[in-house]
Amino acid sequence: MDVRLALLTYSHDAHIWRLRLDSVDGTPMKLIELPHFSGDITRADDLEKINAALSSWGVYPSKGGWQAQDGGWVVPVV
Repeated sequence: MDVRLALLTYSHDAHIWRLRLDSVDGTPMKLIELPHFSGDITRADDLEKINAALSSWGVYPSKGGWQAQDGGWVVPVV
């Protein structure tokens, strides 16, 4: 089972949050924009949207959960 990273980052140029899933071993990178994301991963409604997007890509956050990193958030996914 490959472990990939999902990253939530804010684009200051576009003024929008983006969810990105790393590529690994030839799998394509995925990216979506989140126009109504608050930037607070602890909000249940926002977390539900993020988890739904990850699920649609066939991955799920690891039990370690989201961690703050460089003005955004990162989580290993399996």
